[in-house]
Amino acid sequence: MADDLTKPYLADIDFAFIAPKTLRVNITVPEYKLVRIDRAAKAKGISRSAFFVDSAEQHIKNMGIANTVRKRQKKSMLPQSAVVNAILSGPL
Repeated sequence: MADDLTKPYLADIDFAFIAPKTLRVNITVPEYKLVRIDRAAKAKGISRSAFFVDSAEQHIKNMGIANTVRKRQKKSMLPQSAVVNAILSGPL
């Protein structure tokens, strides 16, 4: 059993959450929905961008697919901005 202690172990750890880099993304939103989003962001005292990110994160958490998104990104080799666009382009 001593061999088990000397074997290397690999762990897949996503450190993206600590990376300070931010990316600019462009999305298309119906005007009436953007008005609602802006009002909600203002009511929370945050920017539109922060509102989109917080909402997307909450949606992902509620769906229980946080790991699935990461796996799909690796498989498809899409840049992160494409994954964010795919998440945000869903129905509001």
